[in-house]
Amino acid sequence: MGRKLYKLDTEKHARSIGEAAYVDEETFLSPDFFLYARCLAVAKGKDFYEHVVKHPEAMPKDDECEELLTLAAEAFEEKTEDEWDYVPSKDYETFSNERGWR
Repeated sequence: MGRKLYKLDTEKHARSIGEAAYVDEETFLSPDFFLYARCLAVAKGKDFYEHVVKHPEAMPKDDECEELLTLAAEAFEEKTEDEWDYVPSKDYETFSNERGWR
């Protein structure tokens, strides 16, 4: 999931999330909302995600799915009664994909 979120962390995708979209460096973009919007693109399934990767303008508008970030950890902990200590190979926080923001 981290790689998928990372791949969507681009200026083009950020410009396509609706009212809270990226405008320019002078205008505030909520890094959290953009991350949660990317979560929704992943949560909508493989076909939707693959379409959005190629067509940033298809990003979900004015909607998000923050819950996706904790879903795996909660399921793991409930099933195993162990603490989730997984660290993704890619940092998916907003602006971590430097190439996507050039």
